[in-house]
Parts: sequence; C-alpha cells; structure tokens
Amino acid sequence: MVKFLHTADIHLDTRFSGIRDKSKRKQRRAEHRECFARIIDATEQTAPDFLLIAGDMFEQTHFSPDTINFIVRQLERIYPLPVFVVAGNHDLLVTGSPYLTWEWPSNVHIFQEGQFQSIEIKHKGVVIHGASATQQSGFHNLLRNYSVPQDERMHIVLFHGSEATDRRAAEQWGSWLPFSSEDILSCGADYYALGHYHGFRSVPFQQKEMNGYYPGCPEPTKLDETGPKYILEVKLEKGSSIQVEKIQVQSRQYREEVIDCNGFRDRNQILERIKVLANQDEVVKIILEGYPDPALEFELESLRESVKDWFFASEIENRTRPDYRLEQMDNLLALRFHEQLQEARVRCEPNSRDMQVLEEAEVLGLDALLRGQIRGYEI
Repeated sequence: MVKFLHTADIHLDTRFSGIRDKSKRKQRRAEHRECFARIIDATEQTAPDFLLIAGDMFEQTHFSPDTINFIVRQLERIYPLPVFVVAGNHDLLVTGSPYLTWEWPSNVHIFQEGQFQSIEIKHKGVVIHGASATQQSGFHNLLRNYSVPQDERMHIVLFHGSEATDRRAAEQWGSWLPFSSEDILSCGADYYALGHYHGFRSVPFQQKEMNGYYPGCPEPTKLDETGPKYILEVKLEKGSSIQVEKIQVQSRQYREEVIDCNGFRDRNQILERIKVLANQDEVVKIILEGYPDPALEFELESLRESVKDWFFASEIENRTRPDYRLEQMDNLLALRFHEQLQEARVRCEPNSRDMQVLEEAEVLGLDALLRGQIRGYEI
C-alpha cells in the first residue's frame, strides 16, 4: 500500500476580486499563505510517501517573487519527501514561469512538458504520469488514446483538466485539457489526481466506481465557494478500493444564506433579515428569493453598501420575482402578455441568456400594465 496527499487549486496571490475592501483582500491573501503552510503541516503530520499538487498553485499573471520564495521555503520543510507538481491554467508553463526559472528544492519534481511523462518510485512500486498545462496543450484532450501499462505497479495520472462529461462544472470553470468519463475508464490508471474544479468530487462523473478525485480548492477564492474545503489523504493498494480521507486546512469558511422575501413590502424588511445574520468574521453570500410585493423596489448596490460593515465580506444575489402570479391577475391584456411569454419560454434553454431576457421582459411589461410605471430593474 502507498499513502499520499493530493491537493490542487491553491491560487496563491489570487486577487479576491469579489471582496471590495482592499485591506480585506490583502488579509485574505495572507490567509491563503497560512493555508499553504498548513498543507505542509498536514504533510509532516500524516507522513505520506509523497505529495501531489495538481495545478494552479499560484497566479502566473500576478505572482510576487516573495510568494514563490515562500512556496520554495515551505516545500524545503518536508525534504526529502518527493513532491510532484503540474502546472494548471492559472500557473501555465510558459516562458518566464517560476516553474522554469526558479531554483526548486531537489525533492520537488515539476513536470515540464505538455504531454504525459512518467516517473517511477521504484521502492514503492508506483509510477506518476504527469502533464502540465501549456499554451499549446490547453484545449487538447491529452488523456484520449493514452493508456498506462497493465502491470503489478500502481499508476497515478496527475494533471489539471476538466471532465467534460460534467457539463455544468465545465461551463463554470472553463474547458482546459478536457477529457471524458470514457477516457478515464479506458486509460487504466489506478488513481487520477486532478485539479481545476474547485469543489470536491470523484471521477468519473456520476459513476459508481471511483477512480480518482478533484480535491477542490483548499481555501475559497470566490464568494460562491461555500462550505468546507479539503486536501486529500489517499491510500492506494493494487486491486483494492481507493481509501480517501478529507483534511480541512482552510483559514476561513464561506457560507450561503437564503432569505425568503415572500410578501415583503419595503427594503427595510430585507435589511432586518440580513442584520440577524451579521458576523464581522464571516464571508457570506446572501440569496434573496420569493415573491415580494410588486411595490417593493430596491437597488442591489444600495443594499450591498448598507450591509458591508456587518460581515468580513458579503455578496447579495437577487432571485426574487415581483408577485405577479397568474392566479392574482384580473387584467386581460396582462394575462395575454404573460401567456405569450410562457410560449416563448418553452423554446428557450433553461438558465440561458434568452430565458433571462424573457423573465426580465415579463417583469417590466407587467410593471407597465399593472402599475403604470416601470421599475429601475437590473438586467
């Protein structure tokens, strides 16, 4: 049996663009470093056979030399433990990359090709097959037609890519070194150590048999990355099921709160509900749902400004719909308008831009027909 840690998507020096306060963005970048140091702490404490980093360790477009020196110093702490690293789409292997220009500890192996290369750890009976993301390889399916030897050794495939079978995640995070569930099943590796998707899940997508994992980001980088985040301790034995333990190392956990605005008639009712949630140490995404009174009007920016000091950072998303429900309409023209838009919706893809435009058009049209005025509605 072999034991190793698997992490990815650390994103040191990320901009934290969703946090508006400059000093708090700086604080979050410092907390990100603390998270990376805790990954190294966990490596020391669990005593694995090696550490895998599956891309996006830092931000290539705006890293600081100080950050790279910090990474190097942390990895020196676990010398001589082998560390295997591939580049992702945010720390691309390009000319001038720290992966090519910095002096890395001798225990750190960075895969410096956009095609799979193999490194054998002979005394453990393990082969690591790694490929880095490059400008040339970024949109190619490297896994298709790649197969590992079928022998007594344990084969681990390490790269930063998107499982295209999971369409929602591929749309959210972008297609990079794309592959399919079928590619996973045909490659024949014992474990797939992946990066790119920021949520923890197994691969292949929605299959009973688990052949590998996305650990997700160990520290949230965006306000919608709520809940606990992990690195993985993996125990692998030829011919046996993969054993995985999730380890939390994050500095700050983000959360999501939903406020039901049914029947609300003024913006103060929204603020009162939000104030109940106030905690200046927390990062919170607030989702407004339900059917408030059509007379209720509010601007998101105004709400955001009102609550900004109640949390470490916050975001508000408006999913409410004015209470123009069919059963409450007695205006024949408004009913016909509603029916025509319903017919148009049938021809639209769910959650598409066309569907969004139709929903907004209905609100504005019913405003005009039923209230005689049109709200300053966000589109």
